[in-house]
Amino acid sequence: MLPFSFVEYLRYREISYSLATFHTPARGKIVAAFEEYLKYGGFPEVVMLRVPSKMRKLLQSYFHTIFYRDILERYHIKARYVLDALMREILEAFSETFSIGQFEKQLKNNDLPGSKRTIANYLHYLQEAFFIIANDKFAYSPRRRIMNPKKVYLMDTGLAALGRPFSENRGKVLENLVAIELYRRGQETYYFKDRNECDFIVKAGPRPTEAIQVCWKLTPRNEKRELAGLAEALRTLELTTGTILTFARPVKGRWLVKQYRFNRFGAGCSMRTQSRIP
Repeated sequence: MLPFSFVEYLRYREISYSLATFHTPARGKIVAAFEEYLKYGGFPEVVMLRVPSKMRKLLQSYFHTIFYRDILERYHIKARYVLDALMREILEAFSETFSIGQFEKQLKNNDLPGSKRTIANYLHYLQEAFFIIANDKFAYSPRRRIMNPKKVYLMDTGLAALGRPFSENRGKVLENLVAIELYRRGQETYYFKDRNECDFIVKAGPRPTEAIQVCWKLTPRNEKRELAGLAEALRTLELTTGTILTFARPVKGRWLVKQYRFNRFGAGCSMRTQSRIP
């Protein structure tokens, strides 16, 4: 079962919204709900609790259930230390590329045996147990896709609370949320990486149709990097427009997720801003 979408989360919490809401003091309630949704996720039983300590405890029990019942017992896992290390690595490194070869070296450096085949199998089991989403690097060749590292996301953003503090991970959590929403919508998604990186490439049929970059906010420090990744993906994949999604507190009617659209023609990228709830 997938976690609540944010719209479903608002409906469950009986929080109504419309465009007009963002011109009223009630907008603060939606912002607070969105930040709580990002932090603790959308698993229904977790949402019901509303008490952070109890929410975290239930998320921890979900983690153990996936480890013991859904994978360890179901697949008769013998190298449980490898599975435990893999799951904890993903809690720390979600929304990042995961290299099986690098993880194998990490295990060996800690005197823990674990082959690439074993790690690949366990990664597949985690997908089957709905613990992670794993996106391939975009390539037209299936063989080339398989040979590259996958980009790994948690199936619910609340699980990230079992790793580093939210304040350290909020950009990664927002990207993770977008990955979940694309998965929920049945989109075929990849990541793009060459000189630069673009978070999501959406493919429909034989060709890519959309490029999406996600960051907490665009700043003078990250704008060049974020735009470079998106622009390179647009040029390489011959797409006309791309999107950057950022978090934005609603001010003067703006919504929670700000959407910038760029095109690849001309001397640079032209920008159009659109804001919305995911």
